Amino acid sequence: MAENFYAAARQNCKNLGGDLYVPRDDFQGMKDYIMANLSGSTIVIVGAYDEEWLDGRRISEEHWAPNEPSRNQGPIDTFWIAAKFLDDYIDQSFVSICHKGISYP
Repeated sequence: MAENFYAAARQNCKNLGGDLYVPRDDFQGMKDYIMANLSGSTIVIVGAYDEEWLDGRRISEEHWAPNEPSRNQGPIDTFWIAAKFLDDYIDQSFVSICHKGISYP
């Protein structure tokens, strides 16, 4: 089920002429933007999948929430919640951050 959320978010970004946002070297800047513009309980989907950013870089261990990634749901999608990544199933609404003009494989 979690994969459906991720796929929908990614397709939305592609429909807008881009892809899910991947921070180049400023995870803190992305985190600050999200925390300043969205409520702390909002689920935000960014450009990460199966423990990697869409550009192929591994997600740094320091950016995971405690005891994550847990792989509780099989092949995982990574979701950024309250400034840390979790890989658990979600069953609520979400927003995605897109980067226009970018496309990843």
